Amino acid sequence: MTNLLTAANLKAGIKVLKVSKPAWGNDFHDTLYIELKELKANGLDEQWWQKIVYKLWDWKAIRPLSRATILHEGLKSLPQLRAEYNAILKVTDKREPRLETVSWDILSGLYTVASSIKKTKYPSPVFGSKLCHFILPKVFPVIDREMVGVSGEYREYWINCKEQWMTCTVKQELIMQLQRAMKVQATSDYPWASKIVELCKIGAKR
Repeated sequence: MTNLLTAANLKAGIKVLKVSKPAWGNDFHDTLYIELKELKANGLDEQWWQKIVYKLWDWKAIRPLSRATILHEGLKSLPQLRAEYNAILKVTDKREPRLETVSWDILSGLYTVASSIKKTKYPSPVFGSKLCHFILPKVFPVIDREMVGVSGEYREYWINCKEQWMTCTVKQELIMQLQRAMKVQATSDYPWASKIVELCKIGAKR
C-alpha cells in the first residue's frame, strides 16, 4: 500500500482548499470544532440535533432532501444515535477516541444509525461520514464527491484512512505543516489525523 500522507500531498491539498474553498482555509475548521464540542456539552439532545442539521446543510450533506425532513428523521433516530455514541464513550472510558485508538467494530453502530437518517433511493456514505465527523471529528474522516471523491463503502474508506495514518512515519511533521498553514493556533482538540488524511487524499488526486 502506497502511503499518501506526504508533505507534497498535504501541500497540494491545502492549496486546493485555499483556492476552491477560501473560507475553509482560514482556520481549517478549527472554530467549527470548538463549536461542535460546545454543542454536545449536554450530549446528543434535541437542541444539539437542531443545530447540527444546519451544519449538515452548510456542508451540502442533506440535498436533495430538505432540512425539515432530516430534522424530523433525525429526531426519530436520536435515541439510537445517542445510545451508540454513549456506547463508544463507555469503551473509551468517557474519553473521545482518536483514530489510532479505535477499531471499525466500535464505531460501526454509530455510522449505521447516522446513515439511516437520510433515506434516499441511492444511498451515499457522504451524509453518514459528515454527521459522524460532527459527532467525533477525531475518528471519522469525511468523504464527499467534490473534494475527496466517493468510491465504495465508507467502511473500506475508513479502514484505508486508519491504515494510512498508522503507517505514516512523518505524523508530527505533517501536523506542524498544517499548523503553519492555519491562521490561528489550533485548539488542543483539533482532529489532526482526520484532517490530514482528508487533505492528503485531496492533494493526491491533483
